[in-house]
Amino acid sequence: MHVLSFRSILLLLGVLLPMIHALTIPNQHGVVRRDAKEYGGYDNVVDLDRRAKKKPSKPTKPTSKKADPPPVNTPTPAPPPPVNTPSKPADTPKPSPSPSKPADTPKPSPSPSKPAVTPQPSSSKPAGTPSPSSSKAASSISSSSNSGSSSSSASSSSVSSSSISAYIIPKPTKAVDTCLLPGVDCWGDFTDFDGVLDGSENDGELTRRNPNAYSYHVLEKRGDRPFDASLGGSGTLHFESLGYPAADKLFEDSKGKKLTKHGFNFTSDTMTDLSVKDAYKLPTKGSGWVVEHIVELQSVKRFIEAATTAGELSAVVPGQFFTDYWNKPIPKPDFDGRTQPTTYKGANWKKAENRTLNNLVFQALGSTYNRAEFVLCDSQINSYKERVWSFSSPMADDKFEQYTKDVVTGGITSNVHLSAIRTTLAVFSYLNNAEISKRLKQAVANVKLELANVPKIHNQNHNLDTLWEEFMKKHMEEVKDHGKEWLTKSINLAKKAYADEKKKLEAIKADLKKGTKNQAAIDKEKATLDASIKKLQTKERAAEKAVEDAEDKVAKATGAKKKTEKKAQEQAEVEHYKALKTLNLEKRKAHVLVLKNVDDLIDNINIAQKQLTGYETEVAKLKVPSAV
Repeated sequence: MHVLSFRSILLLLGVLLPMIHALTIPNQHGVVRRDAKEYGGYDNVVDLDRRAKKKPSKPTKPTSKKADPPPVNTPTPAPPPPVNTPSKPADTPKPSPSPSKPADTPKPSPSPSKPAVTPQPSSSKPAGTPSPSSSKAASSISSSSNSGSSSSSASSSSVSSSSISAYIIPKPTKAVDTCLLPGVDCWGDFTDFDGVLDGSENDGELTRRNPNAYSYHVLEKRGDRPFDASLGGSGTLHFESLGYPAADKLFEDSKGKKLTKHGFNFTSDTMTDLSVKDAYKLPTKGSGWVVEHIVELQSVKRFIEAATTAGELSAVVPGQFFTDYWNKPIPKPDFDGRTQPTTYKGANWKKAENRTLNNLVFQALGSTYNRAEFVLCDSQINSYKERVWSFSSPMADDKFEQYTKDVVTGGITSNVHLSAIRTTLAVFSYLNNAEISKRLKQAVANVKLELANVPKIHNQNHNLDTLWEEFMKKHMEEVKDHGKEWLTKSINLAKKAYADEKKKLEAIKADLKKGTKNQAAIDKEKATLDASIKKLQTKERAAEKAVEDAEDKVAKATGAKKKTEKKAQEQAEVEHYKALKTLNLEKRKAHVLVLKNVDDLIDNINIAQKQLTGYETEVAKLKVPSAV
């Protein structure tokens, strides 16, 4: 038997060790975990999935693998590479190619008919499958954001030593639910409350409720919401909207089962897909569906203020009319004898205090008794719509600016702030859906009919019905103009931020190509970064644990204690975000030590810029449905 020489053994080990290493490389889903223990595996990810418990997401099939490190040196090492040529060891397996470009190249397609992954309204959000917002899409910031990530294995001339290994540069393609980001509260806390479903009201009779029983946020969107309308300088009118069912009751009790079920959600969670589709599934508590008033309740307040203010509409209604008649009981014969909408059977209120013009108008927009006007909607789309409708910023301007800064500098991935733009565009896709635009017109017509009864029920004639129609036409155009204004401003801000960061990266790239840093300096810098990142990872994990502990306390708390614990949780989320951003910024310092990584960072900016250009195209085509 021939005995292997010592030199032969070394050569054999040089071949076998890389192969063994390749077999133990974790798949891509494993790479996205923040506690990446692979040597030099600094992924740039953010996990902000803090505000809603969900089932573990099913790992996605890896699309690329981290490149193997250089092989073990043999007694006869290869000569050093030329100064400006990337090193390419002969024995190193070639890294898997990046996914095809279509996955990362934005092609905004707001067509509702676009075939895509069907949304699943559940508390679990597998990668690539959108669901209403309680199944936080922010998990996409970590796992999905790495979809299509490329392994930066090639080293520049100044980083040819095996002391620097591959760095993961994520290429995010999946959207996140921005309403669940730290410091961004779109619609308040509705964990334990959604709708006001009262038995007697379900039969048509209203029951007065203690206004202190619910928080302001709950009243604002989910119950008998209070309003105070300014009457053109002649005082203030106080009134309340009507309650309505919770999402899981809307279509599922004896009254709801008679209705056609509709639930609108994103067609997919792809960043370039702006479309919305009817994707109703039986909702469960906390599933992310909310009951949607297509004509927002705030419209009534805005109409009253416009009607009593000179220059807003074609005529001015005396404020005294609303003071005297808006909440005044209607005599039973006049109430019963009025012309009623045909799309629903109105409530037969027996109590005089319930038979008011106010209640008839809000019933026409949708209530526990009249459910025909309602659809279910993803809570993020719903909240963004409410903000656009009220001429507020879909995401607060200071928040969007801060997230943009964090994105371009490497603190978080681009899908965070781009998702705010995408969701705003999706609001208009939703409004223009055939079913929604039809229901919007019907709700406007129903209110018009009730207002046309005023001369008969109150012996007053101020042409409220024609003024309402005029108001809604004007309002819808203003919604479009406001949406365009915010989108244009936000896109321009993002474009400038990306352009500025790209210049910085181009300068870093030029220096790396020159090879001005020697290998010893790079190794020393990496060692320093290794130590720093390790400490920051420990801090980040502690901050994450604090959030998890806070979530547990919120889940166990009740009453006023729950509100206190919720505030503590939100603060813990903010602290975790800070810790994670600090960690990712430190990782960015490691990214820019490698020429190939810098190229990937620049490529990410190019992708984001192209995506913004696609969004700009959609903004130019923005439209709203007719209100009549």
